Amino acid sequence: VVARAEYHRQVAHRLIDRRRDEIFGNRRPEAQLRRRRVEDSEGRDVAIGDYFKSGRPVVLALVYYECPMLCTQVLNGLTGALETLNLDAGKDFDVIALSFDPREEPKLAKAKKIAYMGRYGRPGTEDGWHFLTGSQESIARVTDAVGFRYTFDENIGQFAHGALITVLTPEARISRYLYGIDYGGRDLRAGLVGAPACLAAAAGAGSGSMPPMNVGIPQGPQDEYERRL
Repeated sequence: VVARAEYHRQVAHRLIDRRRDEIFGNRRPEAQLRRRRVEDSEGRDVAIGDYFKSGRPVVLALVYYECPMLCTQVLNGLTGALETLNLDAGKDFDVIALSFDPREEPKLAKAKKIAYMGRYGRPGTEDGWHFLTGSQESIARVTDAVGFRYTFDENIGQFAHGALITVLTPEARISRYLYGIDYGGRDLRAGLVGAPACLAAAAGAGSGSMPPMNVGIPQGPQDEYERRL
């Protein structure tokens, strides 16, 4: 039992080691993001790059829809934070939720979209929310591009993963990471409003520049993961 607990602690630590995996605005993950082909909640084949053509920043949540706990909390936390803002999805920003479980299908993504549109409660914003599924190759490219780490734990039949959302500029470059499951509206707004400025600052300051980010130690994902075992 002790050995198993230690194993899971090591897995959790690797998954939330942000020092190694954060990729800031002065690096270029946008090519990997833009080219990935996925399916939307209606089963249509789309490119993730299509969602950046509007010129709006994007909030990306990497989850899986049948997750028994943590992913639901990530989406609940994101939606709750968005409810506090005087910014609207589809007008001021877009939300992308991508399942990292390649077994999940568009009908499940559609059910999740309906549920969270009801929770968000702002009619007319449906075109700003995108619940996606994809192949293992496409998923791997996206998760690698933003530094998101996860693994399937055969012992419990579930994915072990961190909890975070990523704010991307309209150019598909990373502006900010927000960790855990409780995202303050102020932090999220700062990430969204500051996304274009982040890009300009990184370009002006050269490769050594580092855009704003949430610097809190991400203890939540590890603690939640261990409670779930």
